[in-house]
Amino acid sequence: MRSAALMLVFAAAGVTSVRAQPMASDVVSCLVLPWESISVAAPSEGLVREIFVDRGDKIAAGDLLIQLDDSIQRSYLELMQARANDASGVELAEIRLQIAQSGYERNRALFERQQLTGDDWDRIRGTYELAVVELRQAQNAALQASLELARAKAAHAQTQIVAPADAVVVQRLVSVGEAAGAEPLLELAVTDRLRVEVFARAQSYARWTPGEAVNLAVQLPEPAVLAADVRTINTVSDAGTGVVGVLLELDNAAGAILPGQSCQIPREETS
Repeated sequence: MRSAALMLVFAAAGVTSVRAQPMASDVVSCLVLPWESISVAAPSEGLVREIFVDRGDKIAAGDLLIQLDDSIQRSYLELMQARANDASGVELAEIRLQIAQSGYERNRALFERQQLTGDDWDRIRGTYELAVVELRQAQNAALQASLELARAKAAHAQTQIVAPADAVVVQRLVSVGEAAGAEPLLELAVTDRLRVEVFARAQSYARWTPGEAVNLAVQLPEPAVLAADVRTINTVSDAGTGVVGVLLELDNAAGAILPGQSCQIPREETS
């Protein structure tokens, strides 16, 4: 759609244009970078007890990276686990209700035949109604215990710092025994796909089309020409430099390309 609109503009101005791939001369700068850089901080304060990764390690989403001291959270979790597993309160209330209900049903007929005084019936009925309330209280207490257990599990989980994505550890910023606070503990880089940041001459704007593949030449770890997909193009050029920004995505699932290097559009061979 955009290319067609540009061709109409060129035609109205008396200029004929044939859309082509970007050329080496179109690119002012080109950098291959990790798709995302992640600063990992602790969700709660505490002392670092164990560190399971180091610089250069490849990690998967969900991997345990750092364990904070969890002695307080673990003891609280064990206490809440014991309370949640204790069903004796509900069981006792159910037994009391069964006994009270049996007496209530057995004596109701006697009361209706006036073979039981009103005071005795009030006492029997009251015992039954109190047993119903006590069972409800016991069930509510069990529910509160389960909620407290969930809270204890969440508090304990905050002592474990896990990988948010498949990534590579770029830097370790903490040591065992140090306090974890608001500052990052690890720096990660997502490298299974790479972002290619290109600054291109504004005159080449029509040659960049989202979704189309563009050949890129990289040098590390060895020279290669790869296809990268155009993701977005800045629709406003920089007035001072006359360039536009272009973002490309480069598949790196095999980990064959090293991020942090420059790139270029291969020059067309001339015969």
